[in-house]
Amino acid sequence: MNIKKTIVPFSCFADIKLDIVQFMQRDDLNNFQRWIASVKYVLNPALDFEPQSIIAAAVPFDVWEAAFTYKGKRYLCDIDKLVPVEEVIKVLSDGNNYHFFYHFWLPQKRIAVRSGLAKYGRNNICFVDGFGSLITLFTFISDMPSPVDYIWREVVVMPECDDCNLCQINCPTDTILPDRFLIDNQKCLCNFNEFGTEPFPETIPKTAHHRTLDCTRCQKICPPNTGLYEKVKNLIEFSQEETMLILSGTNFEVLPPELAGKIEFCDMKGYYLSLPRNLRAWFENPTY
Repeated sequence: MNIKKTIVPFSCFADIKLDIVQFMQRDDLNNFQRWIASVKYVLNPALDFEPQSIIAAAVPFDVWEAAFTYKGKRYLCDIDKLVPVEEVIKVLSDGNNYHFFYHFWLPQKRIAVRSGLAKYGRNNICFVDGFGSLITLFTFISDMPSPVDYIWREVVVMPECDDCNLCQINCPTDTILPDRFLIDNQKCLCNFNEFGTEPFPETIPKTAHHRTLDCTRCQKICPPNTGLYEKVKNLIEFSQEETMLILSGTNFEVLPPELAGKIEFCDMKGYYLSLPRNLRAWFENPTY
């Protein structure tokens, strides 16, 4: 497994808590951002071992392509093949019986940046040298010993962002702002197409929809990601018949086994209920 990691003493977690407290004092936060910081972030994890370290790890995800055929037209989008957390723990433990506490809502990006693993981009996404932003971050609290020499720094932003606004002008919903690096996540397409079956709000232009989930417009245009999206591993084809079964809202449990297997392989099962709506919006994009 291709993985990069940093390990810092658990005592650094006190700085992370302080960072979040200070973040909450900002006047330019929207309600969604306040909710994430005050409700979702795990800042007092319940541990059944004596913590020694914080481990920040980044694993590049495989870029595959999914092709859907609809009304005789073929629609292509990249998909992110993610690595299970259990596989990452296996690599990090290296045969030792260390404990690893993982929670998605540990402040992963902040820990990755402050530990030296990553840097922030203008689009508020983490970038790792050599991996770009095509990564999954994993953050663990562990009883693995921390090295004597480690990096613990203030927040760092990629210098490439200083005179670049490509992500801002390429954002389909004007989420990335010119005067700050904190995006307006209430406008981001990713905030709308991850869950739910209700129609998209009219504030999202029809030209914004371009994949089954999330949005990659700001990442594909980013210079540090140059060439990474071209490293496609393979292609998954969804025939017109299969596409129509999805669009019709067919219950996942009664899908043909081959189609169900494709959906699971593409990590689409978790948002399968939203998939018909997301596909329909994509197919109605007049720019395709």
